[in-house]
Amino acid sequence: MQAESEVAGERLFTFAIIADSHVTEEEASAIGGYDVDTVRLGSARSRYVVQELNRLAPDFVVHLGDITHPEPGTPAYEDSAERFHRVYEDLTCPLYLVPGNHDIGEKAFPGEPLFDQHAQRTVNEAMIAEYESHFQAQYFSFEHEDCLFVVMNGMIVNSGLACEEEQREWLEGLLTANQGRRIFVFSHYPPYLSNADEPGHYDATDEPGRTWLLGLLERHKVEGYWAGHVHNFFFNRHGATSCYVLASICFLRHDYHEMFRIAPGMKQGRHDGAKLGYAVIEVYGNGHLHHVVRTHGRSLEPDETLPATSNDLPMVHGLAPREQAVGLYLRAPWCDSADVPTPWGLDAFRRKRIRNDYPLMAFWEMGVRDLRVPLDDLADPKTRARMAELADLGHRFTAYCYGLPKGSARDALRDHGNILAAWEVIAPTTGIADLLAGINDLKGELPVYFNASRVFAESFSSSHGLRADERGVVEALLALDGARAAIDGMVFGIARDEAPAQT
Repeated sequence: MQAESEVAGERLFTFAIIADSHVTEEEASAIGGYDVDTVRLGSARSRYVVQELNRLAPDFVVHLGDITHPEPGTPAYEDSAERFHRVYEDLTCPLYLVPGNHDIGEKAFPGEPLFDQHAQRTVNEAMIAEYESHFQAQYFSFEHEDCLFVVMNGMIVNSGLACEEEQREWLEGLLTANQGRRIFVFSHYPPYLSNADEPGHYDATDEPGRTWLLGLLERHKVEGYWAGHVHNFFFNRHGATSCYVLASICFLRHDYHEMFRIAPGMKQGRHDGAKLGYAVIEVYGNGHLHHVVRTHGRSLEPDETLPATSNDLPMVHGLAPREQAVGLYLRAPWCDSADVPTPWGLDAFRRKRIRNDYPLMAFWEMGVRDLRVPLDDLADPKTRARMAELADLGHRFTAYCYGLPKGSARDALRDHGNILAAWEVIAPTTGIADLLAGINDLKGELPVYFNASRVFAESFSSSHGLRADERGVVEALLALDGARAAIDGMVFGIARDEAPAQT
């Protein structure tokens, strides 16, 4: 059965999204001496991305902001803008720009006392005018293939500036006039990172603007919302809207390394090249695919070009409209959270707990749709909500348990089994007869697969699944009273020394 929001139909067109290039002026004086070498890479890494995008030939490109590193009102801003244009003028398709906090001023913190230095960096009319004189309008829309694309200025939300109300009225009127069309929105700031009710912080839209923005997305069933700013990947499903946060093409923010279980590398992980990249969006008749393209921090000097041929493999996606052959067993945590110690804004005075979405990104990159999880994941409210979001997009979850579930796991299976594609019951073959009646009482419409468990006598380790040559065991199990009503299939295992293609 196709999920409600599953990608389907013909591929209509492709566009690309980049974020946080942080191009700086030649001397990099605006950096104040901090990590100059990293930020100076903005132009060289952008140059590489431009040439790669030209090779991919998308219909257009959207830059999600932090175009430059120096901010408006500083002497280096104009020079940085010129350096950006010199690099991106080589792009062979249209380029649409979204203002970021480095480009147009920091977001406001309504009702909070601010240091004078912070207040001076907060977005204002003069900064907006300077941005528009060097780049594009602070908010606008364009159309492509009967889809509406909307660029908004996330920095002025909650600012109290006259242009905040002007943008609000424009945006509400625009979306109302285009009700029923496919709509895609771009902003530098995400509405939130993990939960719609998470406290306000430096990397999300604060209240009351967040509620207004989310209400807008809900009322008009916006298909996709893309943001940058955080330099890391995040994904949320809010109503009918897929909300993405992109990595940077220039450097990684070191505060988010707290999400990972290994120590960061050089310069607190800012040169973790595998986490740098951009996105390619394939738009289908129904839905879209967000492909992550890792650049690995590659760069080009002005006189360098890409090789004539590419060794990169074709892009795959776990939600692509075709059957996927391989699934993953998620024994390790796949949507856990960590406290992120962001030093900017007012985050130093708060706790910011954020979910790690990199496992999800890996599923998509590997072309994995089917996911096997312990039934405890369905019993955990936060993980269950995440499973429901992903199932709505087309991911298929099989939840396993040993024997019959008890307590909260049993309640979760009974009340939320509709999220699952299958339930897997693990037990010794000698014990399955006693479980059949209980399985039948719990399964409802859910397919059930039996996984034979064996314990090795010489150790505490065990193996799962029947062997391919155990036809007699399968027949004996299905001959048990009530087995054919309770069990829809069997789980088979492949040993490490067996060749899957020959088994």
